[in-house]
Amino acid sequence: MKKRILSIFLSLMIFICCFSVGGVLTPAYGLEKSSENFISCGLGMTTVLKSDGTVWIWGINDFSDFGLKPNGKPTQIQGLTDVTAVSVGWYHAIALKRDGTVWMWGRDIDDARGSVNPVKVEGLSDIISISTNLAGSLAIKKDGTVWSWDTWISGDGTKEEHVTPMKIPNLIDAVSISMGALNAFVVKKDGTVWGWGENYFGKLGDGTTMNQYMPVQVKGLSDIQCISAGDTHTLALKKDGTVWGWGYNTMGELAIDTFEYRNKPAQINGLKDIIAVSAGDSYSMALCKDGTIWSWGDNLYGKLGRGSSDEELQDSPRPACIDSLHDVIAISAGSDHAIALKKDGSLWNWGNLDGSEEGVATPTAVSISLGLQEVNTSFDTNSSFQAVPIKSKVLVNGKEVGFEAYNIGGYNYFKLRDIAMSINGTASQFDVAWDKEKNAISLLNRKVYTPVGSELSKSRGTTAKNAILSSSKLYVDSKEINLVAYNIAGNNYFKLREIGEKLGFSVNWDSTQNVIKIESESN
Repeated sequence: MKKRILSIFLSLMIFICCFSVGGVLTPAYGLEKSSENFISCGLGMTTVLKSDGTVWIWGINDFSDFGLKPNGKPTQIQGLTDVTAVSVGWYHAIALKRDGTVWMWGRDIDDARGSVNPVKVEGLSDIISISTNLAGSLAIKKDGTVWSWDTWISGDGTKEEHVTPMKIPNLIDAVSISMGALNAFVVKKDGTVWGWGENYFGKLGDGTTMNQYMPVQVKGLSDIQCISAGDTHTLALKKDGTVWGWGYNTMGELAIDTFEYRNKPAQINGLKDIIAVSAGDSYSMALCKDGTIWSWGDNLYGKLGRGSSDEELQDSPRPACIDSLHDVIAISAGSDHAIALKKDGSLWNWGNLDGSEEGVATPTAVSISLGLQEVNTSFDTNSSFQAVPIKSKVLVNGKEVGFEAYNIGGYNYFKLRDIAMSINGTASQFDVAWDKEKNAISLLNRKVYTPVGSELSKSRGTTAKNAILSSSKLYVDSKEINLVAYNIAGNNYFKLREIGEKLGFSVNWDSTQNVIKIESESN
């Protein structure tokens, strides 16, 4: 109890609001509906994204303006469709649509504007990842640049608030972002971490406690794949499955017995094979590749989810498993509550769910399901994205064709030239051109395909390969199209269904026979 009183006192003294939009960080998977983008917890509010692209929200709503009554029942946000990622903050929430635009609703931080209905954030395009919190909002563009808005920690070296989106200077190659309560972090392609904002308790991890208003590198971290900023502490996940933390530690959120803060990252002992992390208000969660959740830190309102109240468990500086949950594929830690998504599409939450002082210490089912999650939860310690050779038979107009194709995150990706060769001579035929100087791919609809000699080589073996987000631009008949693509061994792979939608052929899936069917009308 003394530790909790001390924590509250210190927080008030530095005028810091200890509320987090934790949420699983949204790694730059592109405009892809990854399960990690499906759920987000904020200050008493939760947003989820269903597989049909609609967004649902529920919560206490005491400090927010989302147009909801505090009934705890999920309500669909009207006017939002084709969404690929969500993130909820204290006063507002944001959503990323498949076309790369960002939409915002609720109250703005400075109450300058607000809307119960989602409004488009002007000045943003080609966005692939989002994060929001009390301090403002962040987004990654397809070109790896980072943009901030509605924040006074805009990363430009000043404390001047920027309402409209601005590009953070000298910050490129971003693959993961997290907006904390009063600071922000970016993971770059090279595995380094950069942060800026307020630095009380060393929560920027740069070895000091000095505030920084331009990105500075976090000390001693490498091979990081994603990051999660909580209220006053931060978690980073390395590619080897280990977890590292820094910042405030009065509640044991860094898993250190001394309860002292750390201004440099230190490994959190007792954790391995971790695939996701989420930092909340003085507590932490990690998701293991076996589908179990591990939690530690502050247990106010039972937010550690271990079935014990705050008085029984108190602060727990040692990670322990939430025994009642299995087959989990995504987690999100909010201010005083948390949520988990299971592979069967069911949602489970715990903590302060209704604004009462009691809290719910055991995960309980939410009255909404996201549907069966066809995601790849295997963990590859050597790459950011795992591409597994597909085992499905592929039929093109009823004839079996061999492709070198891969499954990434539950979706099938094919080489453009393989597709072009397989449907050449049909009504949906197209040619492929590559401009190396402009790093651009051009598809010419209805044109005869010109082979280059490497098309339609079958996948060999079952070994997974490293896949990275492609930086190439894509044009269809001279019009730029925003589609997610991955580069595997020097070749760009696109989602089969999306290419079919753009070029006029259909893709169907026969689950009983494990067959992918491509249909294109004859000329």
